[in-house]
This record gives sequence, structure tokens and C-alpha cells, in this order.
Amino acid sequence: MTPPHHSFRFPRWEIAALVLLFFVHGGWPVPDVNEAYYVGKAIYFWNSDWIVGDTFLESKDAHWFFFATFGSLSMLLPPTVLAWTGRLLAWFFLAFAWQRLSYVLIPVRYFSIITAAGMLYYLDAFTMSGEWLVGGVEGKSFAFPLMFLGLAAMLQGQWNRVWLYFGAASAFHVLVGGWAVVIALPILIVEKLIVVAKTKKLPSLSALSIGLLFLLLGGLLSLPGLIPALNLDRNTAPEIVAEAHRIYVYERLPHHLHPDGFPWTFKFRFATLTLLWAALSAVVLCWESKKEANNSYGASHFSFLISHFPFWRLTGFIFGSLVLAGIGFGIAWLFREDPNPASGWLRYYWFRTCDFAVPMGVSFAASILFVQILGIGKKRLADVAETVPDFHAVVKNLCRGFLFFGSFGVIVFLALSGLIFGFLFSASFLKPGGAGVPLPVEPNIPWALTLLLGIGLLSLIEKFFKALLWDTWLLLLGVIVVLAPLGFYLKMADERVRPGYSRSDSVSVRHAYLWTDVCNWINDPANGIPRHAKFLTPRESSNFKWNTRRAEVVTWKDIPQDAGGIVQWNATIEQLYPKIGQPPTRNYALQQLYGFLPPERLEKLQQEYQYDYILCGKYPVLKLPVVYENPGYVVYEGKPKK
Repeated sequence: MTPPHHSFRFPRWEIAALVLLFFVHGGWPVPDVNEAYYVGKAIYFWNSDWIVGDTFLESKDAHWFFFATFGSLSMLLPPTVLAWTGRLLAWFFLAFAWQRLSYVLIPVRYFSIITAAGMLYYLDAFTMSGEWLVGGVEGKSFAFPLMFLGLAAMLQGQWNRVWLYFGAASAFHVLVGGWAVVIALPILIVEKLIVVAKTKKLPSLSALSIGLLFLLLGGLLSLPGLIPALNLDRNTAPEIVAEAHRIYVYERLPHHLHPDGFPWTFKFRFATLTLLWAALSAVVLCWESKKEANNSYGASHFSFLISHFPFWRLTGFIFGSLVLAGIGFGIAWLFREDPNPASGWLRYYWFRTCDFAVPMGVSFAASILFVQILGIGKKRLADVAETVPDFHAVVKNLCRGFLFFGSFGVIVFLALSGLIFGFLFSASFLKPGGAGVPLPVEPNIPWALTLLLGIGLLSLIEKFFKALLWDTWLLLLGVIVVLAPLGFYLKMADERVRPGYSRSDSVSVRHAYLWTDVCNWINDPANGIPRHAKFLTPRESSNFKWNTRRAEVVTWKDIPQDAGGIVQWNATIEQLYPKIGQPPTRNYALQQLYGFLPPERLEKLQQEYQYDYILCGKYPVLKLPVVYENPGYVVYEGKPKK
């Protein structure tokens, strides 16, 4: 469990392989879902002439440190190159951090590739509140690697480094690092209390002073992220702040912030994954305690705890993240009739940390068990080859091959063995109703339940056939992390070799092409659209500014972060995209609203929001002069004719 001391050797090929894995997982065309939002703000931070007159870009900056550091590259690089540069920097940083973290728990070279693949797969397939790690570049793309470095230091007991890493993570994203500190502090306190209770010795005053000093230094490192966040609502009326919080939690981001906004299948599948993590962790600790007892002839429980502090600390971190989520559920339930106090608390993303922590725990626990069965299998094959020389040369050569190639050979062997699984399930495992084997709406739910049932049955059978099925049990649990991600990544690799379009485009490939076409026409200087022109665009537009370098009135995606900006944003949304019908639903199509308005009403709207053009779908036709059209979209003059 605890890695041996060794001289440091930079694992460049392992990190390169991890970066390749991240590219397969998140190498979508630019801009990705959040890139137009965060990278656009970073560019505007350094160049306010990039787009003129856009209300969102002119709003206050919550992620000031990310904009000030990464955004400076926009002075040298065009937006698309800037986004890819940011992705690569973040992916290399994440690969370095993840390799360090994985090696603390599993000191086997190249095994971090398996743990990373498993973690990303389980995060995508079982997420509850929509968290993600690898994709477009933003502040948390750099905060998470720093948080993982802090977690690796925590598992090794290097607590002074923990606060520095978590503080630096908070500078890039205050909630990523901040929640990590909130979880880690109780772990440290409990750990020290256990040691004091067993050793009857209090920590020295100098050790406490140094620990407090590093905690304060971490707090200082967090200030570039904390101060701008605290200043967002400074000098804003309390009623405006309360309304902004309600809009943020209940209107715009309930799918991230409020349990009622999570589909029940998301909550159920995450609960299933949590049970799977608990079962796997119990098996790891049971296996290690038996091995410890066999090797140490009655060692005490305290010595076992001390020797396995890394895994216990990881378990404590994951459990702490679940406690945070439980508090979030409790707040939502207690204030279910009064959204104002609930929204003031729920806006802090109580569910973000457990969303990635539980998949991380599943990946590490299953990988530890798989390493155990690999070691047992290699030893037994080697024993057979040595004791039975005439046991055909095939077995002996197989053993020599495993011993020669080491962990890299193991990974190659496992990858090849999972190709059949991946081929069968890649097309439909995460695409219900698609080509391939028909699967339920959430195929990962029955799959995880089946694994849990298998663990329970095997644990019962093992009581009667210990020598026969113990290794089979471990092998079955190892399959969780090895085979399941392979099908997913074959599907993702297939996405990378196909002509793609940005995930921030329309859902339809055809409409995405037409959307790109009309945006390119607007951005072409030969067509005479002024740089300072402002557009009224479809509500779901998210990359118009990126593609055209022109301002928009408002979009659903581009919500400001300050209270005044949020309230103004919501008022504009209500005015331009009102809820109509019974039950009331938000009107998505501009032309459905404006197609039947009289010219006087259109002129009043144009004067209020000062837009020069309207970009919307082709049907129904608006009573406005047409500037450009293609089979899917039309650009109209914003000011109606008298």
C-alpha cells in the first residue's frame, strides 16, 4: 500500500500516454461547452476591443486569477490556438498530478493509465450533478491538478504541502480548493487524535506552529481567487442578492446545484456507484488486513492502520465529500418551502466534490485489487514454470514475457483482452436506442447492481470455498476497472477520427454546419457587418461570439456571476424568451415570438436592447428585411421598416 522509497525518475512516457488518453476523452473541436464562456472572458480581460458592447463580457470577473494568468496568452495567440494551448497545458499538468497520486496508492509504472481511464469513465457514466474533469479549458482545468497534488501529499502525510496545493487550487477555482480544505482538516484532526490516543504523546508546539503557518500560507495563496469572489456582490442591495441567488440555483443551474434538478436516474446511479465504492473499499481493507495478519503474526489493529494510512486518508476524503453532499440534500429538504435561504447556501456546489471523488475511489480500489491478483497470478505461473519444466514451453515463455515486460506488458495484455468487450458495447453502452445491443435508458445502473450482487454472492460463497474462489473474487472486481472503460474509450476514439463539430453547436449535425456557415458569413469583412454590431440570437446560442466576434443581447449560457448582472440577465431572458402556454414553458425560438408582433412592438424592443440584427431559424418568416439566409438560419435587420 505504501510506495517504497526510490530515486525520482520523471515518467515522461507514462505522462505522454495519459495526455493521449485525455485527448481521446475530451479532445472535442473548439470551442467546447464552456470554452466560449471562460476563454472568451479571459480574452476580453486583456483586450476589451475583441468584442464591443457585449453585456456578459463587460460583467464582473469571478475567476480573476485564471483570466489574469492564462488570458495573457491571448495577446500572442488567436482564440482557437489559445484554447488548444490551454487544453494541452492543463492535460499535461493533470497527467503529472494524476500519475503522482496514482503511484502513491499503486506503485506500479504505467498503472496510472488504468486508474485515470477508470476514474474518467465512472465520472461520465455515473455523474449526479454534471461534474467533469477533462474537456475544454477553464479555471478548474488547472485547479483540479493542484488539488490532486495536494491529495497525493495528504496520502503521504505531507500535510504542510497539502495546504499550499489546495490554496493554489483555490486561486484558480475557489470552490475546488476550498472544499478540499474543508474535507482535509477533519481528516488531519482525527488522524492526530488517533495517534495521540495510542501513543499518549501530544504533538510538539513547534510542529503545531509550523502546521498552522503552512495553513495560513495556503490561505494567502487562495486570495487571488477568494477576494474577487467575495467582491462580486459588494455594495449590492440584499434583496437583489437574494433574488440573484434564487435565479442562479432554481432557474439557471438546478442541474448542478439543487437535488430536485437532478434526474432521479442520476441520483440512483450515483447511489449505486457509492455502494460499489464502499464494497470495493471493504474488500481492499479485508484483503490487506488478512495479508498483514499472515505476515506479522498477530500485529495490532493500530499497526495495520498506520501502515495503511494512505488508503484510509483516501477513504476519509471520499467520505467527507459524501458528507458535503448529504448536507446539500439536507439544506434542500429543510428549506423546500422557502427557496431564498436555500439558494443562499446551495449556490456553493455541495455535490461537485463527491461527483469526482466516488468514481476516483472506485477506480483506485478496483485497481488495487487487480494488482493483487496480477501478482498472485504471475507468482503461480512462475512457480509452475520452475517446478514443472516439462509443462510445455508455452507456460514458461508466458511467465518470462510477463516478468520481462513488467507492468507495461500487463497493461497491453489487459487492453487486448478487453477488445471484445469494447467492440460489443462501444456503440450502445452509453447511447441508448443507438446501433448495437438494445439497452435500458441508464444501462450503467443494472450493470453496477449486477456487480454489487456478484460481490455479495461471492463473499458468501468464499466462506465455504476460500482457497478456490478468493482469487476469482479479486479477478472479478478487477474487471470493473479494466474492461468497462475500454468500450467507452473505443467509442470516444471513434468520435476523434470522425469529422466533428463543437459540442457547443446545435445538437443536429446538419444544423451545426448551417450555424457555422451563417456565423462565418457574419464574420467575413467582405459582407459588411460592422465590428460593433450587436445581434439578437437564439436563446440556446453559446458560441456565436466566438465564431463571429460580434456582441449578443443575451443567451441562456452566458449568465454573469455578480448579483446585479444575474438579475438583469434574468429580466432580459424573461422579456425576450417568455414562458408561454400551459404549463408555462420557455419559448426557445425567436421567430415564434417575433413572427407575429407588430412593427411598433419590434421597434420598441430594438430601441430597448439596441441590437442591429436578428439571427434566428428560417421558419416562420419574420416581417423584417433579410440580410443573409441559408437552409437553416436567416439574418434580419433589427430595425423594422416603417
